[in-house]
Order: sequence, then C-alpha cells, then structure tokens
Amino acid sequence: MTLALIPLHGSPIRSKIRNCGLFRTATAFFFIANDGLSIIENVGELGVKLPAFLVRVLEKLKDTSEQTGKDDNDTKGDGE
Repeated sequence: MTLALIPLHGSPIRSKIRNCGLFRTATAFFFIANDGLSIIENVGELGVKLPAFLVRVLEKLKDTSEQTGKDDNDTKGDGE
C-alpha cells in the first residue's frame, strides 16, 4: 500500500514543474548561448574577421573566466 502512495505524493510537485516553462526555457537559452559562443570563437580562430565589439566581448568573457578559475584554485589551498 505504501508503494502506491509514493507516486501520488510526487505528482503535485511534478505537475507544477511541468506547467512552468521557466526551467525548459532557461535550459534552452543556456545551451543556445553556449553553442553560439563556441561557434563564434571557432570562426574567429579560422581567421574570419569578427566585428570589434564582438572581439571585445569575447575577450572580456575569457578574462572573466580565467580570473574565476584562478580564484577557485586559490580558495582550494586554504582548506588544506
């Protein structure tokens, strides 16, 4: 009898998440942006001239990513 109640308990949560398109939309935008940036970076490495504003944005993203990686490595050594 208990096993029959478990699916009934989870169904209200599942229906609320299913009806909210926020998670689906956010996930789709994440993957679209991630792949789009990758394509733009690869096209730039092939030698195609990119607009100056796009080059600046990509450099800024790269610098931010590298800085975040350095910060993560610095905090790992503090706990040891």
